[in-house]
Amino acid sequence: MPHAESALLLGNPRFATSAAAGRTDRASTLAAWTQAFAHKGASAPAAVQGDFAVGLTLPDGRSFLAVDRFGVQTLCYRVDGQGRLRFAARADELADEHTPIDPQAIFDYLF
Repeated sequence: MPHAESALLLGNPRFATSAAAGRTDRASTLAAWTQAFAHKGASAPAAVQGDFAVGLTLPDGRSFLAVDRFGVQTLCYRVDGQGRLRFAARADELADEHTPIDPQAIFDYLF
């Protein structure tokens, strides 16, 4: 089972076929997501119920991002200047002092 280098775990996912079913601590949730991804790949979220947002960066450099079917939890992402994928619960957590404000993005958001 791959171990996640960095992880964002939000919400209350319910894993029906996992050793972590019924447990709610972070370590169990992280273990359940890495196990689900290892066994089912990108289709892993289809078997998870509840509200959730998950972002995992695996040791091999791959990333796994998913949100629940209704988008109850939010997940924002960006590619930084070094080409790395960063993710967070809120967009403002991804900005830094070198991030320019894009007027087109503001227009698109308000429109």
